[in-house]
Amino acid sequence: MESKNGRLVVCGIMLIVWAAFGQNIETLKAIIKLQSKADSLEKKLSQQDSLIQAQGDKIAEEAKRASQLDSALVDMSGRLHRQYGLPAIADQGFTIGVGATMVLQGTNAPNGVSAGDERVADASFSTDVTFEKKFTSFGSRAFLHCEAAGGKGLDSKLQLFSSVNFDALGLQTVQISEAWYEQTFVNDKIIGAIGLMDPSAYFDGNKAANDETVQFLSKLFVINPTIEYPSSVPGGFYAPGIMLKADPLEGISITGALFDANQDWERIGDNLFSIGQIAFSPKIMGAQGNFRFYGWYNQMPHVQWNKPVDTNENAYGCGASFDQRFGEILTSFVRFGWRSPDVYSLRDAAGYCNLSWSAGVQIEGKLWRRGQDAVGCAVGQVVPSDEYRKANPGLNAKAETHCELYYRIQCFDKMSISPDVQYILNPFGADALLSAKNVPIIGVRSQVDF
Repeated sequence: MESKNGRLVVCGIMLIVWAAFGQNIETLKAIIKLQSKADSLEKKLSQQDSLIQAQGDKIAEEAKRASQLDSALVDMSGRLHRQYGLPAIADQGFTIGVGATMVLQGTNAPNGVSAGDERVADASFSTDVTFEKKFTSFGSRAFLHCEAAGGKGLDSKLQLFSSVNFDALGLQTVQISEAWYEQTFVNDKIIGAIGLMDPSAYFDGNKAANDETVQFLSKLFVINPTIEYPSSVPGGFYAPGIMLKADPLEGISITGALFDANQDWERIGDNLFSIGQIAFSPKIMGAQGNFRFYGWYNQMPHVQWNKPVDTNENAYGCGASFDQRFGEILTSFVRFGWRSPDVYSLRDAAGYCNLSWSAGVQIEGKLWRRGQDAVGCAVGQVVPSDEYRKANPGLNAKAETHCELYYRIQCFDKMSISPDVQYILNPFGADALLSAKNVPIIGVRSQVDF
């Protein structure tokens, strides 16, 4: 009987143990199963995170490439794409921009043969209308620039090596200044363009001294005056040509171009203007800088100083243009130019000079809580060549010095007014026909972007 009872007790204990631990075993199995599912889910989430990270890196790379392309296009467009103006219409890659500039200048020391009075004041205007269409899927764009202008400005009353109103085109009509097509290659690292173009928009650029509509007005502070761009007709340097630009490394670009030097669209290839440039864009102490070096060759006929009967010489030259940002408000610039001294061009008085330099600064109005305003000051010289002096022993042939100060007042979002003061020492090398006195110039410019 006791044995039977013992067996019953043992069975009861086993049933109790089974009830207690059996349930825990099932729970443990469920926990292990859930843990396995959690591990699998975590693995899938990790894979998803990797894919998302890869997609994010790809998107960031594409955004970087797009930003680099936009920067390259803006830099190449130069002063034609007004950096302070806004497009009137922009829809699906199609943009229309309109800008108008008016300049009024006066002086009490005119020295040109057409001056006529002791005091003169002249005005000029120009209007730019641009049409741009971007073909994003093809990596290309088309550009059309129409221009209308009136008035020769104060330069018609002055005899100088370098002009004081670079916006005065002397046109009295409307012209198509540019019409070109641009294509990108090799992941946007190579850009090519062909058509009617402005060479000065691709070469010798400068962030602080490159746009006569909102920055300096004097030619010496807009471009290098010793470069003999194609210019046989009034109204700018526009000429048919082809351009190729490559960005082999970040911050480095190489640009080359060929243009019809006499702009006549006839016998293309007989008289060429060729130019090449290498540019570096490093960041110095966190601030952006741009350093451009270039050389050019012009096959148009030139006159030799020591052999006036020899009128079939070519001209060549080189130059550099630097701009450097300092902090949030100041940008400095330096520009230098040299050309072959033994020949000259009958088309431009600056062709008598073989050396030019300029330097200055642009200070943004953030310093005095006028963020859209800016003040600029610069000084520079255009220097006659030694061959010019030898061929004209009776002349002074001094270096012509230009000084300019402007203050751009941003009145509204799309309108600015800029009082401008210039002072020229030794005009035309102190050999002007009417007067060798220094020339003070007071002016004002308005710029409106529609």
